Amino acid sequence: EHMQIYLRLNQQLMAQADRFADAWRGAIWRDPALDYSLVSPVGAAAYVKADQDAAERERRLTAAAQRWGLLFFFRGSCPYCHRLAPLLRQLVSRYGFRIVDVSLDGGGLPEFPHPQANGHAAEALGVEAVPAVYLLDPRERRVLPASFGFVGWSELLQRLDYALQQAEQPDAAPADVLSLGALP
Repeated sequence: EHMQIYLRLNQQLMAQADRFADAWRGAIWRDPALDYSLVSPVGAAAYVKADQDAAERERRLTAAAQRWGLLFFFRGSCPYCHRLAPLLRQLVSRYGFRIVDVSLDGGGLPEFPHPQANGHAAEALGVEAVPAVYLLDPRERRVLPASFGFVGWSELLQRLDYALQQAEQPDAAPADVLSLGALP
């Protein structure tokens, strides 16, 4: 008897859920502004959007390399720095970024055998963890944090792109974009 009551209630709930789903679909189909899948597609459309996003990011990074450089803090003894250095060299060859390489321990990397002395840039930026990558605008002497620790190629591109977008915000707070008086 209890099972029959449960099954009847379950059927009523399922019917109500079905009506809700129909109303949901109808609302989305009548008003595209409510359809989140147009902003964040799923299925095959997601691949098309991802390709479009990647192409746009390529354009932004190529254009950004004309203005921004990279400030790369590392230690010659850091295995993660050794893994990130080849990716930074790829950024140079693919986009044209210029890199200011700064060793915190005086050691070099195969890709950066003659790093600059620390100066006071690491101290001014509060660099403690390496590898650390900052965007550097040499004209305005602005520095913007971009990536810390080892990340793969696609993550590095995403982080640089995000940092660039933050730098272009008209309301970027001074804490977001730092000014340095003396760079290495």
